[in-house]
Amino acid sequence: MKIVLYRSLAVFMVLLLAGCASSVPYRYYTLQPMAEQQEAGLTGSVGIMPVVIPSWLDRSNMAYIDDGFQLHKLCLDRWGEPLEESITRVLTQNLQRKNPRADVFHGPWLRSQRPDIDIQAEVQNLMLKGRQLELEVSWRINGERHVNRYKATIDEQPSAVELARAISGQLQQFSDDLQQSLMAGS
Repeated sequence: MKIVLYRSLAVFMVLLLAGCASSVPYRYYTLQPMAEQQEAGLTGSVGIMPVVIPSWLDRSNMAYIDDGFQLHKLCLDRWGEPLEESITRVLTQNLQRKNPRADVFHGPWLRSQRPDIDIQAEVQNLMLKGRQLELEVSWRINGERHVNRYKATIDEQPSAVELARAISGQLQQFSDDLQQSLMAGS
């Protein structure tokens, strides 16, 4: 009886170790700032609150929905950092490049460190319609609300690199809109 138990345990351990040895490694991706460095721009301080994203997008796997409302996850392709943090970081870096004389930072911040201008953004949706990836974002600058959709053409079954590049480009377009709104308000 003991021999059968030990053999069963040994077989189980071998199978467990074999499963771990044959697992496919994940691939990790990040978003990157794409804004061009500018000489002029705003002065003062600009604060960006952490960007809010839908819970279905808040996962380690890269994901999007299609126009049939189906969620698509790229099983082996993951974000290298939480997507909320990545989007906030990229927006901050894009605006820093556009406003080299301003103090651009992301929050939250203490009341005593409140910036001259504060930006709050929320990703409403990330949808692939045919070959059009659409990023819908709403944002507030000092309380004034705006909404826009940013489009990028990609494959109908996008690779992870293509998806990360497209979203980075859309965030650059969003940064351009933020910059225009900031300049109009100054």
